[in-house]
Amino acid sequence: AEGGGGDSAAYSGGAMAAAPGFAESLERKLTGLSNTMESIQGLSHWIIDHKSRSAKIVERWLKSLKKSPCEQRLNLFYLANDVVQNCKRKDAIVFRDAFAEVLPDATSLVRDIAVRKPIERIFGIWEQREIFKKDFTVKLREILVNEKARAPENANVLAEFRPHSIIQQLAAFKTFEDESMTKETQAANLQVEFLSVEDFKLIKDQEGGMLFSNELEETSAKLEDFVNHLEKDIKRLPMIMDALEKAELFYESQFKDVKIVVNAYTNFGNRVVHLKRQLEELVAKLPGLSPIMSPPAGIHSPAGSDSPMAGPEGSPFSPP
Repeated sequence: AEGGGGDSAAYSGGAMAAAPGFAESLERKLTGLSNTMESIQGLSHWIIDHKSRSAKIVERWLKSLKKSPCEQRLNLFYLANDVVQNCKRKDAIVFRDAFAEVLPDATSLVRDIAVRKPIERIFGIWEQREIFKKDFTVKLREILVNEKARAPENANVLAEFRPHSIIQQLAAFKTFEDESMTKETQAANLQVEFLSVEDFKLIKDQEGGMLFSNELEETSAKLEDFVNHLEKDIKRLPMIMDALEKAELFYESQFKDVKIVVNAYTNFGNRVVHLKRQLEELVAKLPGLSPIMSPPAGIHSPAGSDSPMAGPEGSPFSPP
């Protein structure tokens, strides 16, 4: 089969099948995939030649998708598109079933506006050429725009999300980013001059040569450490993005719940105000209340022993 990057031997089916470390080899190929037709078709041919490993290949494809940056995820979808379109005529239809198992999860990872349009075009091609059933591609489109098809997945996220987890992840990422800034500053401050061929000829003694060699090795080690650190940083980004998307989903749900409660209490408060207004209107319509009536003329208030407040003689309530 034709190989990516012009190296047909790299995608030789029989040789790679027998070689050890198949998973590691596949991982390298997926990581090194570019957006050129040669790279995508070359790896697609190699994958189809290994149809006996279809389940493992697709599983590794999804793992690579999850930890890749946005642009590389699009390349991986182009690869999947080439595989599912060409596998039938190469008697490897098993790849369509294998990809159908993971495409719903995979589609949720390519909702970024930068790649959404190309992904939609891929789904359109699948519909036109009947690569998958129409209801399946409709479901993928719904996932792509984050509609009801994501409800079961969202329910799991809401049930499993822990606020302290995202805080810890962000704190760890901040620490890692601070280290990156420090290493970048150190790399920028390196003062080694890379000499030309003519400059090397000016080194007259072994001491001068060793001094330059040591400086060059030290600089190279620091730069290599910085590059390795950045590679780790790049690999962490998709995981952080995934965690942030889950946090966004969780807090959006929480906000909706709070809005429901706020609306309920607002409506209750409005009903109380309305009821108060109605009661005030009723009170205003009631007849005026008469003042306390005085006793009829000629009736005197009780006094002395006739008073209900009079007590036995000698008691504190006895009249003087």
